[in-house]
Amino acid sequence: KQAKTPPTGPVFISFPWDTMDESADLNIIPSSQGYFRTRPDADAVSQASLLLAQADNPILVIGDRVAQSGAAGQVVRVAEQLGARVYATSFSEMNFPTSHNLYGGILNTSSPATGRLLAGADVVMAIGTDVFSSFLYVSEPFLGPQTKLIHLDNSSEELEKIYPTEVGILADPGAGLVELADALDQEMSASNREAAATRTATWSEQKRRSDDRYQQRLRERWDNNPMPVERMMHELAQAAPPGTIIADEAITSRPALMQAFTFDEPGSVYGIRGGALGWAMPGALGVKLANPDRPVLAVVGDGASMYTVQALWTAARYNIPVVYAICNNRSYRILKVNMDTYLRHMQDDQERESEYVGMDFANPLDLAAIARAMGIAGETVTDPAELGPALERAYASGRPALLDVSIDGAL
Repeated sequence: KQAKTPPTGPVFISFPWDTMDESADLNIIPSSQGYFRTRPDADAVSQASLLLAQADNPILVIGDRVAQSGAAGQVVRVAEQLGARVYATSFSEMNFPTSHNLYGGILNTSSPATGRLLAGADVVMAIGTDVFSSFLYVSEPFLGPQTKLIHLDNSSEELEKIYPTEVGILADPGAGLVELADALDQEMSASNREAAATRTATWSEQKRRSDDRYQQRLRERWDNNPMPVERMMHELAQAAPPGTIIADEAITSRPALMQAFTFDEPGSVYGIRGGALGWAMPGALGVKLANPDRPVLAVVGDGASMYTVQALWTAARYNIPVVYAICNNRSYRILKVNMDTYLRHMQDDQERESEYVGMDFANPLDLAAIARAMGIAGETVTDPAELGPALERAYASGRPALLDVSIDGAL
């Protein structure tokens, strides 16, 4: 019951040793199905609707409890009603279609940049997310004193936990959004709707320009050596079979992954919830077993892969046909990024250069050789033109395979 009651999370069960040697005749009765579509307080919905309808620049911030609730479609409806930009604090599942013109990307809640992105909002509505969890300390709050916060969540612990909250709504995100959208239909005047249409056009143009800048960067770096991560993700996206599910632990290569692939359907991407490393190597096997008729591509950083590289043996032993694409930048690059964040933003030190002690692999990891030693096909790819054909060969084999892709690790 605890494990499946929203907000869900890990549950630890411990048995004393002696009970493991005992036997008993028991009638094991499963817990009930559970009915968790908790509806929101009507007054809270009314107040939230009023604030959002009258907002000049509303922004929606979403988290993984949106996907858990199956509420991505409801977020789209509310965002389109308001002409509101949508940012994600996490994306371990498809919380909002990434090709949508109102999608602004994933916030880095360990960077002051998030505060700048939210600075112009007069109303921020957080849906199914913590407000805000940070891995690194950020001295300035992300929400200014003039920004009103509405928080819709099924986690009572998170409501009004850190930031002053104008309206806190304890409800299932999907059920709450349905009632909010209906209230907005009644609340929004003709001038409100016209303002929302103008905001939608503005955000759409900004997204188009951002996408154009990314494509320009890709063209400029196209033939660089070592392979740019943008080129790696482009080649993977072009060659991946239709319906491919991505198991994402790309770490610092993730922004390029999110640009190259489109995640518009529930179940198209999975990642870890939390900040640990090592999920994707075994996690991709679980994704494949749950979706035997769909291709699964695990995109994993080289450092992250080493936390659970023994999953390759399991893939070989049980012939679970996952294809792994390793982002091999020959370093723990995320540690370098965090070190720079610490120096530049937390210490305000713009001059000192880190030596990145212990963060580079003096002996480069040959993940392709490790894969072969574990019993699956492993191929090293240094030429981006060879990446697409290598991926096609891997899927054509019908067996687990690993592509060790050498990419540029420069900061």
